[in-house]
Amino acid sequence: MIKLDSLIRPIAQLAWLVISILVFLGLSRTGLMIWQWDRVMNSGDLVHLFVSGLRMDIVLVSQIMLLPILALILIPTRLLCSGLFTGLILLWCVVWSYIVVFMELITPGRIFFEYLDHPQEVSSLVYGAYLPTAIIGLGLPAITALLILKKLRFDGDRFEFPVSYRFVVLIPVFLMLSLGARSTLGHRPVNPSTFAKSKDQLVNELFLNSTYSLLYSIYSLRHEDSGDSGLPEMEPEEVIRSFQYISTVPMDDYLNQQSTHHQFGDHSKPSSPKNIVIIVEESLGARFVGSLGGLPVTPNLDAWSNKGLWLTNLYATGIRSARGLEAIVSGFPPSSSRSVLKLGKSQGNFYTMAHTLSGLGYRNYFVYGGEGHFDNMKGFFLSNGFDTAIDINDYDEFEFKGTWGVSDEDLFNRAHSIMLEEQSPFFTLIFTSSFHSPYEFPDAKIELVDEEKIPSITV
Repeated sequence: MIKLDSLIRPIAQLAWLVISILVFLGLSRTGLMIWQWDRVMNSGDLVHLFVSGLRMDIVLVSQIMLLPILALILIPTRLLCSGLFTGLILLWCVVWSYIVVFMELITPGRIFFEYLDHPQEVSSLVYGAYLPTAIIGLGLPAITALLILKKLRFDGDRFEFPVSYRFVVLIPVFLMLSLGARSTLGHRPVNPSTFAKSKDQLVNELFLNSTYSLLYSIYSLRHEDSGDSGLPEMEPEEVIRSFQYISTVPMDDYLNQQSTHHQFGDHSKPSSPKNIVIIVEESLGARFVGSLGGLPVTPNLDAWSNKGLWLTNLYATGIRSARGLEAIVSGFPPSSSRSVLKLGKSQGNFYTMAHTLSGLGYRNYFVYGGEGHFDNMKGFFLSNGFDTAIDINDYDEFEFKGTWGVSDEDLFNRAHSIMLEEQSPFFTLIFTSSFHSPYEFPDAKIELVDEEKIPSITV
């Protein structure tokens, strides 16, 4: 005779875990709302934020519990009562509890997932700038997992479910979880855009929990449109003819009538070729540039603002440095696919301005202070028109080395020495890194604006 207690207790323990996760996520969201209280209140809908947040938390816990409940429905009683099954279901609960707490503490996103391709850079950044945070981020979830492990007790005889119990209790529970995972009876399940109401993107993301955000980012990457879906296939010659037709560029201006390369503007040639230097400043937004209404921390750049073209309404459409680099050297705008620097068919014979300059007798350099393999920069540039790519391995001497490589001072000194030695006209693309978190730079080199050397910068 199966006791009622042995039927109820396992489900009750799973329900306890669900409620615990919901309470934790609710408290975490409340803390974030208090932290950003002014922006939350400006959104004008506090109730919507709490209700939407609860729905998204229910989506997550429903997704977590679907598999265990399905297993209880389908697996034969003999296997349910085995130590292997009870161990697996306990492991499932403990692991997901750890993940939920860990993700909520570090608050990751899609970029976090993409950066996992570069474990050395990520680990160096964490160790150099966020070690105490990392210890807390790893320690508290571990304590939580131990508490869950101590609380949950699944004994083999408690999973001895008769068929009638599975139909009357477990199947309805599974259906409820399925509805909870969708959070709607509509055609499409809810997603991060479902509850967006504010013009403030941060407020629109407060109702999400970090575990769901990361899982959705992974899902989005796996199903990311390659950029050519739904488009008819065309032969390369037809693509070129179509481009030439809609470009309104006279055929005489094309360097090759079987290509899309063309000239425009002033065709006159200077008496001697001019050297070209492009400096790409990592993360230097307008709020850090005095001449653009930002902090007065760029006096030299501000001085140059009156000596040439100074674009005051230029905005980036990509969220990563790789997107900016590809746009600058190739004119290729950010697309729905991966960065061009990483795409397989762009690893050779992909047009960059270095190709054109090479034909005019230029030497082309890419100078960086960090790891050149990051985002595949070094391989891409060397395969597409650049003669030399300098990275951290090419600095025999330097004054300061941080998480992302040598300091920008060392970077510019190396670039300057290369340009002084070069006898041919040259194009030098310089990519800085000191303004990347954790913002490391040598002491007594810069006049500080804040009292602390490295202030807390919210990006």
